[in-house]
Amino acid sequence: MKPNGWLHTSVVEVGIQALMKDLPTSSKKIVMPLRIAQMIWDPAEVKELFSYKNRLDKKDMVMLPVIQPLNPKSKEKIHHYFVVNLNIGDMRFEVMDSWRTLNDKVLKSCVHKIIASVRIHFDDNYPRKKINLDPWPLEEINVPRQLTNHECGVCTLTNCQLWGGRLPPKYAAKDLPNIRKLLTYGWVTSLHNKIKWEETLGQK
Repeated sequence: MKPNGWLHTSVVEVGIQALMKDLPTSSKKIVMPLRIAQMIWDPAEVKELFSYKNRLDKKDMVMLPVIQPLNPKSKEKIHHYFVVNLNIGDMRFEVMDSWRTLNDKVLKSCVHKIIASVRIHFDDNYPRKKINLDPWPLEEINVPRQLTNHECGVCTLTNCQLWGGRLPPKYAAKDLPNIRKLLTYGWVTSLHNKIKWEETLGQK
């Protein structure tokens, strides 16, 4: 989480875990691990996460952070983070991208593939008579725009944290440097990050 740096996937995964642990017990928001929304999924893990026993159909929203390669044929690897959200409360799919809009063909194609996969997993695990995602529309959420090419990860984590399904997330591009600091401080000082280091290192 260095200043003005692009967030590595492992950092984003840590951020997602911290976000989920900090949600109140009454929350009906699920933020899936970053790896779940990739085009090459681990069938076993996905099957487990979408299984009926987890009752995703009873949640308000199921968020899927995404990392997308923008130029897969180029030697220069450029990736971008954004969010696809299944807003069950409002019966729609949503996309939150701090850089592009759905007018971007690469974004639109990726989003529709993810939505198709989510629909398949719900069909496999939940009765259609109780929840049928086929007619649910896709809506673009107006989120704050990044001003540099390395802030998409911070924006994605912040959008996952702040989006409640109604009001746009309240932050601006000028706030992102401080948001980086606050996220890092929160992870390091989290009660979930407290361990008995002697036991962990085998000193006891």
